[in-house]
Amino acid sequence: MNKKHTMLSLLLCGMIVLSLWPASLRALAEDVPSEPEAAKVSLTLTMPKKTEKVAGLLLDDREDTYVELPAGDTLTVAANDPMHVLALQWFSLPQKVTLTCYAGETKLDTFAADASFYNALVHVPQGTTTVTIQTERSTRAELAGISAYGDGALPADLQQWEKPTQTDVLLIVPFGGDEYRYFGGLIPTLIQEGVSWNVAYMGDYTRQRVGEVLAARWAMGLKTYPVFVSCDTTHSLEYQYLKKLWGANAANRTLLNTFSALSVKVVVTCSADEQGEAAAQLTNELVAAAVKADKGQNVQKLYAHGTADGATVLTYTDCLPSFDGLSSTEIAQAALDSFGSLRIYHSTVSTDAGYRLISSHVGEDEAKDSLLEHLQLATNPLPTVSPTPTPTPTLTPTPTPEPTATPSPAPSSRWRRFAASASTPSPASPPRAASRPPWRISARPLSAAATSPITTATRSRRSSRWPMRRQDSAPTWSSPRRRTPSACRASTGAPSLSSISASKSASTAGWRSSSAASDS
Repeated sequence: MNKKHTMLSLLLCGMIVLSLWPASLRALAEDVPSEPEAAKVSLTLTMPKKTEKVAGLLLDDREDTYVELPAGDTLTVAANDPMHVLALQWFSLPQKVTLTCYAGETKLDTFAADASFYNALVHVPQGTTTVTIQTERSTRAELAGISAYGDGALPADLQQWEKPTQTDVLLIVPFGGDEYRYFGGLIPTLIQEGVSWNVAYMGDYTRQRVGEVLAARWAMGLKTYPVFVSCDTTHSLEYQYLKKLWGANAANRTLLNTFSALSVKVVVTCSADEQGEAAAQLTNELVAAAVKADKGQNVQKLYAHGTADGATVLTYTDCLPSFDGLSSTEIAQAALDSFGSLRIYHSTVSTDAGYRLISSHVGEDEAKDSLLEHLQLATNPLPTVSPTPTPTPTLTPTPTPEPTATPSPAPSSRWRRFAASASTPSPASPPRAASRPPWRISARPLSAAATSPITTATRSRRSSRWPMRRQDSAPTWSSPRRRTPSACRASTGAPSLSSISASKSASTAGWRSSSAASDS
């Protein structure tokens, strides 16, 4: 009898311990303090006298202003507290820049800056208090902003990009924002289906538009860097002039390198008559030529946007579980609304969910409800099995309480907060003053705390979208100023693609496409 009591007592004690174990673990987890957020470090900039007057442009939190670092010059960034991360915003991607880190007078490390990202994050050695940024004697650089952070968890809005790897579906559009204006809810649909995808932009348009592209992707929780082909887009409203600026041969080589490096299987581009824009027509022609030249080595299917007889039609109106019940169209519109440079045009996403199959190496589509038909991809989602329904017990009805008026709750989920924040107009940039006090040239360093925003000496590029005319439209002016065609170069987060072989293993090492030649 005593043995039975002993066994029962042991079992009871074991059950009590097991019941309290999760609660004790939760208590321990709650007691563990989270890593404090890294503080922004105050910087002091020292520049050559010929550029000292505009050094404040690096601290004005604007992406459309920049400071040119002439060839062979050095920018010194000093801080009172040790730096852990240096954030660099390039106005245009540099060719070769060398960074040297110091702890006081002690040299810690020297390395070449990664020219892969417009918004780059540089992790410096422990204890770094001074960093010099030096251009080569034969190259210059354009820097739009600089900031530094100490040790700790980096802010959530500080972009930390990853280089693109294998991409099953590549969307190719003229400029930032067109992926939503033309294709509507295609990107949320691909995310919901678990497909690896990316976007290639033929032109940067403006540095502001590039910043809006990156900000929208980061706000959506996307960390893979997009592809910027970086064709010249300066002030061209006419098809032939735009075609000469972009350069058909250079764009063809860049796109072929992109297909090979990312192992692209499906390409989606705009139609030739997309909203009557010349850039869309030219993009359609260049992409079709590049896919044809690929000869099925990588790209298996090419689609052009637009509903027609026999087109594949997707669904953009269904509620998506991965997006908190919002539809693809709602998410796409929220992303488009975050583009401040397009907001003045009240742009809306396309509701046309049709895509015409232009070419295929795997046969014609039959079901016509997916862009991945006849393709066996590792990223294809597994079919979901519906659970067996269980009988619902009969409940005794209870009196219905009187309804009470309650305020509408604020959006609590991430995607609903994203949609709500994107639809809220962002504060306008600070107005530029009509005049500014003269700068006093001196050899003393320029402190970040004492620097006021500079209102002059900025180069303005196109800040709004002009309605580009198609080939069959009359030019808006008689004889545009001729310029030397510039080569396209893809910046996707890596070294030059010209050094990458056609093997598939090269695509996983990170890459950056470049074309040194341009059309004559």
